[in-house]
Amino acid sequence: MGVVVLMIRHEYLATAYRIDVMDCGLLIAYPANKRTIAYSDISSIKMPDSFQKGARHPEVWVIVQNDRKPYKLKQLGVDANTLFLTLKKAKDTKT
Repeated sequence: MGVVVLMIRHEYLATAYRIDVMDCGLLIAYPANKRTIAYSDISSIKMPDSFQKGARHPEVWVIVQNDRKPYKLKQLGVDANTLFLTLKKAKDTKT
């Protein structure tokens, strides 16, 4: 039972619940902290297809130049296609 609680806690803390598109960059809010990413630091924005047990889970990845792992944005209450196009357009117009 403890392992399940730890898995749920990790998923809760590692999942972004809000993203703000600002003039200087993106503000990604997690339950425990916030991260601001400048548009100039973003190397690409992708929307990979991921299938888990036959179901598609759309998500948008923000890939930063010096980070090993991308910021995975999923389940934000908006369609992944709309989020992808909005972030891509914001990055292209601000850089």
